[in-house]
Amino acid sequence: MRAAALPEAVAFNGLDTRSSSLHATWTPEAIRELQWTLGKFSRENNDNGAYRVPGPRPFDPVSVEVAPDGKSARVVGCTVFDWSLTRDDAAFDDDDSDPVNGRFEVVRQTDGSYLVDQFVPSGTRCESQNLTVGTFDPLPDGEWEYWQEDILKGGFAEDPSEAP
Repeated sequence: MRAAALPEAVAFNGLDTRSSSLHATWTPEAIRELQWTLGKFSRENNDNGAYRVPGPRPFDPVSVEVAPDGKSARVVGCTVFDWSLTRDDAAFDDDDSDPVNGRFEVVRQTDGSYLVDQFVPSGTRCESQNLTVGTFDPLPDGEWEYWQEDILKGGFAEDPSEAP
């Protein structure tokens, strides 16, 4: 989960889903969902401006439930629900981010590795003594508004012309 958090955060902030590290840790469906989310915050769809993430999503695993067939697993743990910055935020204050339950759905690949297929936060409070919070230094700034055409897509194995 932690290995997947950094490339997701970098892809989100950079508007670029082509990196090999993102494709090595997330399923194509999850990456397309990230692209959809980025599109949702583009100028064509959102007058309020975009947001960025201050760093990789914090996550403290609490339990792992492997499916009976071994082809997928659910990793439940503590995370932060609102892990975002807006252009009006001068700094990120992690004191405002109470831990909540969240889960990662992962799927097993033919080589035995797992890819993240989905992340689902909940609003239910969670107690954690091990929630690791790391932020980018410096925090993201720059152009917060972007157009759909600014989102860099590709890197899917089924389309070699879109290689990372």
